[in-house]
Amino acid sequence: MIGKQWQKVKKIFSPTKATPVNLKIESFGDKNVGNKFPDKKEQPLLKDESNIKTLQQNIIVPAQNLVEDNFSDSFLPQNIDSYKLIEKIGSGGMGDVYAAHDGELHRKVAVKLLPPEFTKSKERVQRFRQEAQAASKLNHPNIITIHKIGRTKQIHYMVTEFVDGSTLRELISRGMSIRQVLEIIIQVASALKSTHEAGIIHRDIKPENIMIRRDGLVKVLDFGLAKLIEPGNIDSLEITSFHTQAGQIIGTPNYMSPEQVEGEHIDARTDLFSLGSLLYECLTGKQAFDGASAPKILTQIVKFVPPFPSKFNSEVLPELDKVTLKLLKKNPADRYQTADEVISELNEIKTKLQGFEHTPVRNINWRANTSKLKFLYPLPGITSKFHAAFLLIPLIKNR
Repeated sequence: MIGKQWQKVKKIFSPTKATPVNLKIESFGDKNVGNKFPDKKEQPLLKDESNIKTLQQNIIVPAQNLVEDNFSDSFLPQNIDSYKLIEKIGSGGMGDVYAAHDGELHRKVAVKLLPPEFTKSKERVQRFRQEAQAASKLNHPNIITIHKIGRTKQIHYMVTEFVDGSTLRELISRGMSIRQVLEIIIQVASALKSTHEAGIIHRDIKPENIMIRRDGLVKVLDFGLAKLIEPGNIDSLEITSFHTQAGQIIGTPNYMSPEQVEGEHIDARTDLFSLGSLLYECLTGKQAFDGASAPKILTQIVKFVPPFPSKFNSEVLPELDKVTLKLLKKNPADRYQTADEVISELNEIKTKLQGFEHTPVRNINWRANTSKLKFLYPLPGITSKFHAAFLLIPLIKNR
């Protein structure tokens, strides 16, 4: 271990880290390996429970966490083909993601690695390749761009564009304005529109799979669970079983649709349900379906109807309440049928929201002396020109 990992080791085993205690260990007697035997008088039995807890808290647990966090990284090569790994920036069910430098094109990229132990699973390798193939079929500004998929020794890897920004999960934790929420969700819906038109269902729309660049551009990531639904074609890449093992469900419980939970036939409308869960959480800071365990969450998804988002956020317009809960309808036939419909509704709400904002109208070059009228604010139901004429009447009388 070198660099940061070694500094962690030094910190863990530093004398200032552990509380000085009189640790007592049992002599191994004749079972001890080697010729030097510890003196039983100097090393009596460890019977003090407080000493055991101190040892575990200050030495064993930190060391165990260090090994778990860095063991796999320590054995990864620094270079994958022409890509130099810089640092880990994320992880998921299909592997870890690293920021990397592209030595050929001299640019920063993201490299997702399928861990060597996962290569023993044909399903994981299949899903890994499926993600690359599904996303590579799409060309949309709100969808992550796949540069390359390859394999070196026992490591499968995928190279994508590097997104410099924050996950939607991070933005939700900070809190967002209604305008921000609408701008993000409209872009996600636009990505889903393109995805669905290409015959692909994402199936894992959640805050962790949405990145927002510093300039506000949204990127939908992780097509590892994507399903091809092209009419007339055999779903050769489709995961053959919804349950990979007994009781193990593919996907993230909180954002799954009722038809996913019940193992029924799914189509593009399942992503729209997940989009509704996303929208709900962005507006309220609360998950639409939550519980202490996965079974409780799944039960809520099938049976529970969440309250209007405005119950938790008074700034939510009634129209936005309706859109959110329509996306969360249990029966797919009762939801919006296409992402395009959602985009249209949200854009109307966005326009209405702009009308409520108190923003100045552009300056008008009046011939009359209107030095006092720097800005004119439109009144509800009255045009700007009528409003201006109305305000000029006192000035005309004073001349």
